[in-house]
Order: sequence, then C-alpha cells, then structure tokens
Amino acid sequence: MTSPSRASRQPFAFTLIEVLVVVVLITVMAGMVIVNFSGSIQSRRADANAESLYGLLKFARMRAISTQSDHRVTFDETNHTFKIESLTTNDTGEQSWKEVKHFVMKRVVLAPGINVEVHEHLPIDTENDTLYEDGMEETLSQNDWTVVFKETGRSDHIRISLGVDQDGKLARGKTIGVHGYTGAVEITDGINVTLKTRRVDLDL
Repeated sequence: MTSPSRASRQPFAFTLIEVLVVVVLITVMAGMVIVNFSGSIQSRRADANAESLYGLLKFARMRAISTQSDHRVTFDETNHTFKIESLTTNDTGEQSWKEVKHFVMKRVVLAPGINVEVHEHLPIDTENDTLYEDGMEETLSQNDWTVVFKETGRSDHIRISLGVDQDGKLARGKTIGVHGYTGAVEITDGINVTLKTRRVDLDL
C-alpha cells in the first residue's frame, strides 16, 4: 500500500510555454547588454578621437610659434583624417602647404561610426593677423573648414564637435574650441557646447 505522502509527490517539470518565455527573456536581456556595450565602445572611440585632435591642434600652434611660420590643421572628408600642414616657400618665392610628418603627432583618423561637425568658424585675416568682424561668422560643412595658426600664436576662431554618428546627428562626444585672439585650445564634454570665453590665457 502506497503511503499518502509518497502518492502526493509528483515529478516537477516545466511546460513548453514556460521554457519559451524564459528563452525569450534571456534573448531580450542579452540584446540589451550587447547594445549598451556597443554604445559604450563607440563613446570611448569618440572621446579618444577628440582628445587626439585636441593634442594635434595644440601641437600645430606650438610649431607655428617655434618655427615662426604659419601652420594649419585640415580635415580630409574622403579619408576622415585630420593632419597638420605648414606654409613653405621654395627657391622661387612660391608658397605652398606641405604636410608636417612628426614621430609624436601623427594624423588623426576617425574611428568607424565617428563624425565631426563644425558649429562656428571665424577666419583670421592672414594679412593683418586679426579676426574678421563677428558678422562674418558662418557655419561650414565638415569638408570646408581649416584652422590656421599664425606665427604669433593667433588663429581662426572655431568650435567643432566629435561624436558618435546616429542617423546623421552627433551624440555622446566632445566639443573642441580654438580661441582666435590667443589661439588657445579648449575641450569640453558634450556636443555643441558654447566656449567659456574668446579671451583666455595662453595654454601651451
């Protein structure tokens, strides 16, 4: 005769619906983790590119002062690359821009999925070494801008952002500003952040 306690014990098992629910939940949670991890990687890449460009701009200004010759930082849209160029003069007196190749400061190549946007650009008058009037400020597309550093240390006034490209708009990145009156370079967190001031102490 079977005891009541032993008869009441039934083998425990999951139903098919319960198994499917658990599988779906695990899949959704795994997908969320992958998306968050991917976004974190892209953010770190954007920050690294911004810091590299920040260093490149400071280096270009330093070389312009030390060599007493104009330097500029340009952006190649085709290769998504920033580089430094110096203004050189040949034996016939003709001037041209040539890339500066240095073992410390090399080209800055944007990582995949990272883009750049220009918010403000006030060019420097290369003849008089002064900024143009504020009314001449304009928003430029990413392949139009060039930051020129004069031998005095002054430069174009410009504000740009580097960040993760999401459907043509930047997100999760940094803003870099070059102050025209001094040539000092500033970097801050966030996209399209306004510069603190146009007149700051020299930051070499």
